Parts: sequence; C-alpha cells; structure tokens
Amino acid sequence: MARLGTRPRVIALVAIAALALPLAAIPATAGTTSGDPVKVMVIHEASAGVANPEIPDGAIAAAEAFNKKDGIGGRPVEVLECDTNNDVNQAAECGREAVEEGVVALIGVLTPHSEGFMDLMAENQIASLGNVLAGISDFQSPSSFPLNAGIIATAGNLPRFLYDDGATTISVARPDLTEGAALKTFGDIALEAVGTAIENDVPVPIDAPDMSVYVEQALAGGTDGIVVALPSQQALNFVQAAKQSNPDVKLAIISTEPGPVQEALGADAKGIIQALSFLPPRTVKTAAGKRFLKEIKAADIDESTGFRLNSWVAMQILKQVADELPEVTAAGVFDALAASGPIETGLTPPLQWTTPADLGALAALAPRAFNTCQMHVRMTKGPKVKLVTGTFFDSFTGEECETPS
Repeated sequence: MARLGTRPRVIALVAIAALALPLAAIPATAGTTSGDPVKVMVIHEASAGVANPEIPDGAIAAAEAFNKKDGIGGRPVEVLECDTNNDVNQAAECGREAVEEGVVALIGVLTPHSEGFMDLMAENQIASLGNVLAGISDFQSPSSFPLNAGIIATAGNLPRFLYDDGATTISVARPDLTEGAALKTFGDIALEAVGTAIENDVPVPIDAPDMSVYVEQALAGGTDGIVVALPSQQALNFVQAAKQSNPDVKLAIISTEPGPVQEALGADAKGIIQALSFLPPRTVKTAAGKRFLKEIKAADIDESTGFRLNSWVAMQILKQVADELPEVTAAGVFDALAASGPIETGLTPPLQWTTPADLGALAALAPRAFNTCQMHVRMTKGPKVKLVTGTFFDSFTGEECETPS
C-alpha cells in the first residue's frame, strides 16, 4: 500500500504479508476544508506488466486543486495509490485496503486483474469511476463506471475512421490472444453500416520482434488501411515496417502508451489516425482543458499525456456528484452515479451509466460499456494532434455525438 498526495511521491508495492506505509492527506491549509478526508484510490500497474505509472497524476492534480478551495463536500481529499505489480493476488489486496481505508471511490483504475477486487467493490458499493476497461470484471461488474467504452469503442471507431479517410480494404493487426479476436468483431459491427468488413485479421505473437511477416499478411488482398492494435514497442515496429513496405497505406493505432509511441515515431507519426474519447487539451482550448493543464502544472507534473486526463476527469465527476450529497459516502456516490442523468465534463460528450451501448448480440458480454463516442484525429510529429471533423462520432449508431465547446 502506498500513498500519493504531495510531491515527491512514494511508490511501494502491495504485498499480502507486508505492512502498509503511513497514509497522508494532501495539505489543505489554503482552502476551507474541514473534517476527515474524502479518500479515493488509484489501482494500477506502476512498473510491471503493461505499466502506466502516470495514471495517479491526474487524480493528484485534481485533489490538490480541490484542497486549495473547498475539497469535496467541504472535506479535504486524499489520494491513495495501490500498485498490483501485475499480480492478481496483490490486486485483491489493493481491494481489501480500499475497503479498510474507507475510500469513497476507486479512480482511473487500469489493470487486467480487476477480477481480484471488483466483486468486493460491488459488495461494499464502492464505484470504480473512470476505470479503463481491461479485465472481464470491468466490462461486467455493477461497480464499473468507465468514462468511455475503451477498446470496444476504439475497435469500432478506428476502422470506420479509416474508411472515412478513403480506405476501402481494412485489416487489423492485434495480439495473438483469444480476446484479441474481438477486435475484428467490433470492427465488423461498425463497418456494416457502410457495407464492408475487416479484410485480414492478423494475430501477432506477443513476443515477436520482427513485424515484416505480419505486415505482409495485413497488406494481403489490396489492403489500403490497417488498424494497429499492439503493445507499444510492437506497434512502433509494425508502423515502421508498414511504412517501408507501402508508404501509401493508411494507418490507425491503438496503444497502451500513445504518448511515448507518438514521441518514438517522430516524423513517422504524422498522419496516423487515432480515436480520442476526450477533446485533446493542447489542441482544443476549452475552459475544462485549460484548467486541466493549469492544475497539472501546479502539481509539478511535467507531462499531460497518457491516462492523466482520464483520472482528472473522473475526479471532476466525483466532486460534481459528491457535492450534491448530504454526506459523502461510498454508497451515496455509487447510487448517485447509477441514477445520474447525462453528466457534462467539458471534455467529452455527456456521460451516463444507465443505458449500455448497443452492441447487438455482443451486448451481454459488456453490459458496462456505455459511452462509445470518439473523435477522429491524426497524429503530428509533435505532441499535438490534428482534428479531422472536430466532432465526436459513434460508429455503432452512425450518429454524431454532442461535442463540448
């Protein structure tokens, strides 16, 4: 168990037999908060597995900004971090710590081991707000309140965005895992509206360094558009090999580490299509986006990329919901989220968790996939992206979504 709140932060692995480190709240001396802290927890892989150590940054920046004013419900906010170390047993210990610490919500969770704690969260009516859909429990648990439909939305929207860009024959390169086959399925659902389907479904072994043979398979049959859904280094290698083999092929990318991949590609990133669930703050200057960048900077965080925005927005929603409660409790937050109407974030279409996405026969597999709207953008050789239409779009319904201004 580790705490996050002030800089520099301490990161410690959770071990079942280990003693917890002392927990400390973010100082709230500048604000008007009082009483016991409102605790939240970020559960993620900090260093092992598919590591995303940046996730807590957004929650920390938001909490520090809240504490300079009125906190949440007039109480100071404390952000706890728990590193699963890519281990389901440690993930389960994270869940037990969350219950013991009395957190009112999990924030921005990203781990494939959510089955280790989501049943416990449901038992205790603790919402996992802004969790990235990764483990089976994220797709099915009543405690799951994701801000977007994650890989489901991206797997449908990217093929459609390639089609809208002029690609007529589209392939997918994805990990050689049973779950990876779903990418073609969701892509086919989205493309059905325009009378086409994924041409080649190319499974890539997770330890394969050379991408040339898989690029060849993806380009077979006259492919002129490829969705690259691979881990960061493989995605990088695949893009470079594809550009060498066919400089004109249109590429779209799904990555667990979009920021580092874009930086590593450099000039090769230019023109690659992405599907974003948030208005990009550095490209579209909205009030909410400006506040995010300002608070990240104020928290002495050097980067604003990765999953920082996701956890920051989750904290804004938590405050919006919790401030309306007579008392801020986990059960109160859980019930309020489950019953809430569309929630405005200023960076996404209105969000809701009452009507699941219409995924046809596959809906039963992902009852906690709600918000499938994404925005079509192209990478540049720098940190910004280039808007294509400037609006959010749902490839499963074929409709534009409300875009904040």
